[in-house]
Amino acid sequence: MDRQKAAGYDFFKIYDHLSLDAFDAIAQHSRETGFSFAGHVPQAVPIEHAMRAGMLTIEHLTGWFAATTVPGSPLAKAIEPSDQVGRLIPVAEQLERGQIGWGDVIDPSRRRAIAALAAETGVWNVPTLVVLERLSTSRRQAQSHLSEPLMSYVSPKLRSEWDPAKDSSLKDFTDDQLEADHKLFEERLAEVKALHDVGARLLAGSDTPNPWVVPGFSLHEELTWLIKAGLTPYEALVTATRAPAEFLRDESFGTIVVGKRAELVLLDANPLEDINATRSIVGVVTQARWLRRAELDAMLESVAESNRL
Repeated sequence: MDRQKAAGYDFFKIYDHLSLDAFDAIAQHSRETGFSFAGHVPQAVPIEHAMRAGMLTIEHLTGWFAATTVPGSPLAKAIEPSDQVGRLIPVAEQLERGQIGWGDVIDPSRRRAIAALAAETGVWNVPTLVVLERLSTSRRQAQSHLSEPLMSYVSPKLRSEWDPAKDSSLKDFTDDQLEADHKLFEERLAEVKALHDVGARLLAGSDTPNPWVVPGFSLHEELTWLIKAGLTPYEALVTATRAPAEFLRDESFGTIVVGKRAELVLLDANPLEDINATRSIVGVVTQARWLRRAELDAMLESVAESNRL
């Protein structure tokens, strides 16, 4: 952590497999040095503990299922072998078929309590709904994605890596099973709504280049998902503009104010009426340059052309 701080990094990122002792040591050192830590809530760490320990951000809603699952429920049992690929698919299938209900596996009061604690502790939450929604992509859905025009902006190597047909860990599951797994995404939307309802801090993020999450385009998708989770268009836009500036403690950007950096897009429609207007870009101001739509299109075509070579 000291080396990373000395190198000039803003914070230290942690991942899933830390022990509780390692996590606590990182949290203690963070408090002593003022060097923040962020990332995934480790599987060995209760989310309440992580929030109270001072995590700067929680990515991908990690830790939520473990915290909100009804003890002894099918979901609780599926979460226990945490490294088992596809462990949640049978639960999703039962939910999809109506064999069990959400009340059998999720405790809404726990969801509200975790959201309230997030607001209380001030932790930033980066749901990355766009990647969570794509985690259950089946082989046939992958073929459909490959025909989408925006795939021309993704390298052939990356497109190949995204193909679930090449993921040996999924070979024992049918397309129907993989698509049923999407049912669990409903709870992810409910978690974001719970955070929003209590005024917890939210940031837009896409976690590209995870499968079928295309750089740039995926941020627009994330804003759409945030609205489906309960945010207004204005609130969704804040998660990608003003809030990141606040998170980074950088007052030079984030809002359109005299004296701040001119980093903005000009649209030909109102995103406060329809968030999809963020895709209707007439031009971009960045690094003191004005880029017209024609120039932006030329850049995109250059990327597509390089991927055709």
